[in-house]
Amino acid sequence: LPYCSSPRLREARLLQPAVARSRGMPGSGISIEDYTRALGSRLDQARELYAEDDSSVWVKRMFGDYRYLLSARVLADNMKNKSSDAYLYYIDALRKDQKGKVPGTSHGTDGFLIFNGHLVADEMVKNLFVRMQRYWVNFATGGDPNGNDLADWPGHDRKSDRWMVFGESDRVREGVIQGKIGPERVSV
Repeated sequence: LPYCSSPRLREARLLQPAVARSRGMPGSGISIEDYTRALGSRLDQARELYAEDDSSVWVKRMFGDYRYLLSARVLADNMKNKSSDAYLYYIDALRKDQKGKVPGTSHGTDGFLIFNGHLVADEMVKNLFVRMQRYWVNFATGGDPNGNDLADWPGHDRKSDRWMVFGESDRVREGVIQGKIGPERVSV
């Protein structure tokens, strides 16, 4: 059976202001101190991987990458090992009223867009809704999300680490997590 998965690259729930100020990782029971202590001598190396994030966010971003991106990637790798096609994606789309106010796309946005995107006044969201529904119908009916007039969504390949990025336009991005949680950093 084909497989399709989506974590959020910038798992915004982990980065909401109240959560960013908290002393732990949401829904995990793990404190920031315990998580950074577990990194041990690799703490500085880990910090370099998230140099674009400020000191209040990088640990939570790393935690989110491991919790969400790694699990999707490992499952896609294993599906591919079983000769099943796997398709990975994430959503990088914020409504006009969200830009500059939230750090990224929230968990569950894909479900909202697919079933309710047509109810939002924002034209970008409505257009994204139409495209995503077409991909999902193609995937559900034939096991392949690709179709006429849609950007090509390649199947998962561990070496290139390709993910479909849904946003104002759809594009394929390579190496999404390769340098942070790829095989040279973690053995799975």
